[in-house]
Amino acid sequence: MKAMIRGPLSGVIAEAVNDPAFRAAGWIVPEETDRFVLDFREGRHNDFRAVWRLFALSRWARRFSVAA
Repeated sequence: MKAMIRGPLSGVIAEAVNDPAFRAAGWIVPEETDRFVLDFREGRHNDFRAVWRLFALSRWARRFSVAA
């Protein structure tokens, strides 16, 4: 899973956590989130589960229109 998130899914995850409505919802600190995801992609930490949770939260918010 870690390799998938760093590799083929990295663009999809970046797009999801950079969704303007998600960022504006107030659930995350955008600059901290950007740094956290980038640090994961560049191998500075291995908390793929937290990165995946950010992705899932963003997709959930979009699906149920709670971050619009």
